[in-house]
Amino acid sequence: MKQLLTSFALLVVTFMPLHAQDEYPVLVIPDTITNIEARAGYAVMHYWEHFNFSDTTLLHKGNYTEQALSNFIGLLGYAARQQQEKAVRQWVDAITPHPVVFNYFAETTEQYLFNTDSPLHNDSLYCLTAVQLLQSPACEEAFQTRTQFQLQLIHSNQPGHQATDFRYETLDGKRHTLLSDTGQQKTLLLFYDPDCENCKDLLFRLRHSSLLKQQISEGAIRMLAISTEDDEVTWRAQCSDMPDTWTLGIDRSDILGQSLYDLRQLPAMYLLDSKGNVLFKHLSYQELMTQLTR
Repeated sequence: MKQLLTSFALLVVTFMPLHAQDEYPVLVIPDTITNIEARAGYAVMHYWEHFNFSDTTLLHKGNYTEQALSNFIGLLGYAARQQQEKAVRQWVDAITPHPVVFNYFAETTEQYLFNTDSPLHNDSLYCLTAVQLLQSPACEEAFQTRTQFQLQLIHSNQPGHQATDFRYETLDGKRHTLLSDTGQQKTLLLFYDPDCENCKDLLFRLRHSSLLKQQISEGAIRMLAISTEDDEVTWRAQCSDMPDTWTLGIDRSDILGQSLYDLRQLPAMYLLDSKGNVLFKHLSYQELMTQLTR
């Protein structure tokens, strides 16, 4: 996967076209366009004008096609939404007559934008791009099925909607459901894997957060930590380090298998209101601390 190195520079500085055969020519943005968003809009609308989509040999030039796509995606992030939509539609129209090229761009776009490990990961841009790709007659059935599932996953449990209910079991062996246990306070819902190093790091920080401890003791919030892995021995062993003020559970609804939540990356935190409605999705630790101070 290529790294995005030049997209912002393309907006700030006017470059002359490159002449190296293994690199896609850099677009020249008029000096009269000085606003970053306007420059991005111009760049994405004219970006592919010199790309020969009928030449499949370009797909094998690592510093050409993939880097060109990487920079295009980076530039899209700076453009206004209307310009993003127009540019993506124009690009999809250009690759549609060329099935091999279409499949390459569609799959590479998925890797860049949907993959949470990608430096260009962006669910909003992925949704915009995926919708346009799905409307193309060049879109194959396998890609359609996979992409529609991905879009459903992204759109699940969005802020403003009630969280999907699920069953979990606590240390005493009792079964509960998420929504039946809502009360007068907010719920900090944490999904984690006991063997995940990033999960262990977040759990450590949450355990030692004086702000979270205070909110729990005051009854403003309850902590519900759910292990998504079916490894009860490891889960129970790890629970011995958890605060007794937390509710600790292990998944009994196959949350991952049924894709009840968007858990492409663990740990994952959701903040729910007292009625089980999602307030925030995929909170970072710093974002959580900010919300707890309000």
